[in-house]
Amino acid sequence: MKSILKSVMIVSALLTLCGAAQAQYYQDFDSISYARSPNALRVYFDETVSVNTGPIPDWIEYYTESVTATPQAYLVLINPSASTLAGWQCRFSIVGQGTAGAPMLLGPGAVNTGTGDDFIVSYPVPRPMPEIHVPLLQYQLALGAGTIPGHLRFGYMEFYIKPLASGTPASPGYRDGVGNFIATPSLTSPFHGWEVPCMMLNNVIGVVGAAPSTWGGVKALYR
Repeated sequence: MKSILKSVMIVSALLTLCGAAQAQYYQDFDSISYARSPNALRVYFDETVSVNTGPIPDWIEYYTESVTATPQAYLVLINPSASTLAGWQCRFSIVGQGTAGAPMLLGPGAVNTGTGDDFIVSYPVPRPMPEIHVPLLQYQLALGAGTIPGHLRFGYMEFYIKPLASGTPASPGYRDGVGNFIATPSLTSPFHGWEVPCMMLNNVIGVVGAAPSTWGGVKALYR
């Protein structure tokens, strides 16, 4: 009887643990079209970040774990519908157990007129976008120590893609070469609004999918 009760308690604890993740869990999300939807902003990491299966092997659930204290994170526009990029805007914030170094704008002549986490970026000449992946921004992370003894060595961080703190249009997005604005929702925004992280790093319950292909030397990881 004691062993049965113990088993029930363990299963209940696991269900409770996984139930807490359900608010941000999308089963088989990689296999549906929205994960690869056009004009989407995603967070990518370098190859020092690995993707792991979740706490219950039979569940399609993942988390990302860094094997170094200094991984690089990228904000990437994927599958753009326009052929050229005149500029882009969004609020991109990184919070958690560690720091994010000064952002590096990517693309020839990129200029940011935003402040803090608000990015309002333009290019002197519209940037060609012939590829599926268009990297916009690069951060060097400095992760703190992990808070789960014996498990994750480095600290937990959350990544948010949101509309600008104040601005029009009130959405992340980009302008094509002729000035048309194209909205780029976060992967979570249609389901939970803008307050849910679009990516979590070094979180045991974080649900993260790995794309089957890579972008150069950068892993195609997104939430």
